[in-house]
Amino acid sequence: MCIAWVQTWWGLWTLCGSVIRKDPEPSVLFTDFGDSALIFRLRVWTVVAHMLTVETAIRFEIDRLFRERGITIAFPQRDIHIRSTAEPSGSEDESGRNDF
Repeated sequence: MCIAWVQTWWGLWTLCGSVIRKDPEPSVLFTDFGDSALIFRLRVWTVVAHMLTVETAIRFEIDRLFRERGITIAFPQRDIHIRSTAEPSGSEDESGRNDF
């Protein structure tokens, strides 16, 4: 696990190193258990002007590394069941409107 983190961090540093600050040091926090998920928070520091670029680059790199190592993310799936409904039971007037 430690070696994997170092390799991953080195890949991210190579990708974003010029805009990621060394102090405070980047960190990974295991924050929670979710529905079919382990939730981590990766904390890196940069200037506001580079924030979105760094976040995006890190996410793409994590996705690439997961794919490279055969790690898949189980996204939740929802089933929608559509039931047929009966015609409303109201009396219709001449215009075809129902009296409810």
